[in-house]
Amino acid sequence: MLKAFPLYLRGIALGAIASGGVTLGVITNLISGIFSDGLNTRLGRRRPLIISGVVSLIPIMLLVALFPYAGLLVAIEYVAMEITSNVAQGSYQPLLPDLIPKEQRGEAGGFLGLFMLIGNAMGYGITGLLVGSNELSLAALLVIPVLLITSTVTIYSIWKFDTGTSKQTQNFILTLKKMFKPEIKSPGFFWLVLGTFFALIGSSGLMYFELYYFKYVLKLENPAYGVAITGLVVLLVAMIASILLGKLSDKVGRKKILMYTAAAGGISMATIPFLKSFYAFLAAAAAVGATTGAFSSVEAAFAGDLSPSLETGQYMAYSNLAIGGSSAVAPIIDGTIIYVESKSIYTGFLLMFLLSALFYFIGSGFLLKTPKG
Repeated sequence: MLKAFPLYLRGIALGAIASGGVTLGVITNLISGIFSDGLNTRLGRRRPLIISGVVSLIPIMLLVALFPYAGLLVAIEYVAMEITSNVAQGSYQPLLPDLIPKEQRGEAGGFLGLFMLIGNAMGYGITGLLVGSNELSLAALLVIPVLLITSTVTIYSIWKFDTGTSKQTQNFILTLKKMFKPEIKSPGFFWLVLGTFFALIGSSGLMYFELYYFKYVLKLENPAYGVAITGLVVLLVAMIASILLGKLSDKVGRKKILMYTAAAGGISMATIPFLKSFYAFLAAAAAVGATTGAFSSVEAAFAGDLSPSLETGQYMAYSNLAIGGSSAVAPIIDGTIIYVESKSIYTGFLLMFLLSALFYFIGSGFLLKTPKG
């Protein structure tokens, strides 16, 4: 499909498709969360939409496998995948506050964050390897058994606990009204959303542009090797931090851990452009990894703590909005800085990392306004 565009427009076309898919996915996630809050069915509140999302996603993956390079169809398939997967995701997210007592949510969030990180790593690694070997169809087909196994385990595990509400059966019009006019029943929650949004913007500069930093600033002989090593270190630290900090948050409180790790991430980002050694860079990147781990576990537990009990789907979807929104905004901001300062690569990266640090500190400041937790 992209061959129809001039070479210099292909990146814009890809960006537009990706942005459109992510945007629709985030909106679907929010609709699914709100809609499931009011469901009263024999299958409970969350299971109907989890099942619907997974069942709808399977034929789309089959289409990808059958027509992996079918021009416009690929873009349609990608958008459809974002929508259907978020139907399931929007009803899956509130299971943490629905099922886990407050005093155990940090530990549960730690394991949730751990397996999310492992799943992302395996997904990117395996599919990346297959796509790189021209096996896109096989990569799409492998997704199907993974979906079936994981969703079956989830449905079976929550069977006795996921019950309907005492409300009337939900309707789509009411869902849209609640989406555009939310009742703010937990003001502290939205400070958490803002803090998460800015802190995660701060963490993304390292992810998207480290290859160029290694090549043009640190001048590594093999920048791709540096990216691989850094990614592995960040992932390992994030997984360890997810478990340890998640469990610790049950004892010392979520707020302190999120504030301190966001501040530590800001300090690390601010020091990166002054580090001339790859190993010193790696140490700073590890601190950023700890931030990633904290926000993948402790933030989820804290969001669950602050969500009204009958509206956890809606509020957990707002939490996801902060995560998805930061992933969409960060590369635009950082990429613009690098482009504007393209005549001086080092200056561009200096500004990018300092701005990332500022976002971290802004996030920590917003987290200061959250309730004690």
